[in-house]
Amino acid sequence: MVANIGADSGAFTLPLAKAVPNGRVYAVDIDQGLVDHIAVKAREAKAANVRAVLGAFTDPKLPAPDVDVAFIYDVLHHIEDRASYLKSLAHYLKPRGRIAVIDFHPELGPHKNDTKL
Repeated sequence: MVANIGADSGAFTLPLAKAVPNGRVYAVDIDQGLVDHIAVKAREAKAANVRAVLGAFTDPKLPAPDVDVAFIYDVLHHIEDRASYLKSLAHYLKPRGRIAVIDFHPELGPHKNDTKL
């Protein structure tokens, strides 16, 4: 089970779904439009193991505590209270679950002028 946190338009969702054909990918975003877009994209690709999830600013709102890997790409720096969010996320991990983060230094990266969420 993989949680794609901050899935946006789903760039990683379908590749992750192919990587875990016997598992599930939760594609989490806080924007209902993006969640709907991912759901359509997964249906069109016949990726039945993708579940689009509307998360919140403080909690990913995953449907079950069954996550092996939470994948966070270019999102963590947008979260204002990172520690609280990661604590919320940890509740959804299996005992040996992991959080994988790929992020940038906001002051150096492409989002240097963005405001925090």
